[in-house]
Amino acid sequence: MPRIELPFGGDLTIPVPPPQEEERAAADLQDTRDYYLADQEAHDLADKLIFSCFELVHLRNVPIRILMRRPERSSKGRLTMGSAHKASPRDQALHGCTFVIVLWEKFWKGEPRKHEALLFHELCHCWVDEEGKAKLVGHDIEEHYAVIRRYGDWQGEVEDVARQLSLFGKGGSDE
Repeated sequence: MPRIELPFGGDLTIPVPPPQEEERAAADLQDTRDYYLADQEAHDLADKLIFSCFELVHLRNVPIRILMRRPERSSKGRLTMGSAHKASPRDQALHGCTFVIVLWEKFWKGEPRKHEALLFHELCHCWVDEEGKAKLVGHDIEEHYAVIRRYGDWQGEVEDVARQLSLFGKGGSDE
């Protein structure tokens, strides 16, 4: 930990915080050979969703970049088809964006209805509060419900969500 000598004697130890999740995610985006700017169709679809879905109304006039990722990636044993990130200060300065959505190139070449569902899902992770501060929101029941309500079981996860919800009714209450 860095130490600073104080002019009136003694010193001050400054704890260094561990890297934040979004900093690690941004570091994953550093190898530019693996990423490229998505075509206009993907950006147009994002705009369509933002302006037509009440769940995304807070993203109107929020600059979002969409990138395509070439390599296959997984997290927690599951294939990652997309991810949402707060833009780094460098990305904000260079590209003027608040959020970066990364989509797996191979998945994007598939069924268009699934593209829309994935993009909607990733946009649901992006949040801007009343003061204009950008935040990432994790997975929650409302987000899963919103995606399922609009797109059905597009990813084959409805049974997993139902199983997880059933756990709340099995001995998990304080009564």
